[in-house]
Amino acid sequence: MSVETELHEALLLASLEVTMFTGSCPMDMHGWDHPNKCGLMCGPYEKTAYRCWATYFRSKVE
Repeated sequence: MSVETELHEALLLASLEVTMFTGSCPMDMHGWDHPNKCGLMCGPYEKTAYRCWATYFRSKVE
């Protein structure tokens, strides 16, 4: 399994786990100390949570 596939699957799982939270997801996630803050800040929609986590992980590899 490629790293990209593993990351994609992890992000999908994470997005499902954060759907119980409410709020709004800030556009700029850089500097956040842990992706769990996505769960506290993102809206309940899977697409939003996925973007939130993806942004966090992209910021760590740039």
